[in-house]
Amino acid sequence: MSTFPIIVAGYHGADDLSRLLPSPLLYKILWVVGGTCGLRYAPGAMKLRKITNEHRPDWVGYLFECPGCNTDHQIDNSWTFNGDMDKPTFNPSYRCWWEDKDGAHNCHCFITDGFIKFLSDCTHELAGTTVELPDIDIP
Repeated sequence: MSTFPIIVAGYHGADDLSRLLPSPLLYKILWVVGGTCGLRYAPGAMKLRKITNEHRPDWVGYLFECPGCNTDHQIDNSWTFNGDMDKPTFNPSYRCWWEDKDGAHNCHCFITDGFIKFLSDCTHELAGTTVELPDIDIP
């Protein structure tokens, strides 16, 4: 069974989320464990993976593969979205940060028409560049 970490509003990992969130249910919502925990997403190659939650029907999230961080990031329905799963645009910018054994990490970007424009405050090697949003590889 695989666990895919989802970075949310600057928090990364089970320890951060369990302290941040008031409910064990919300904690489980933010982690995809082998496709379980009440999260549902459609399979197939695309730029985004839509996530819904059977316990919170008003909540919608989208996963995208970040080539700078080499992990998936999540944007929820608090951002504006153009509705295009292959050439998505989200506003405003997306930023996440976390600390782990390798130090502090920051990812800050705009997603526009299927491209990621990484801002200069990113701590990875793609800072200051624009790349095409890759297909997400979650089965």
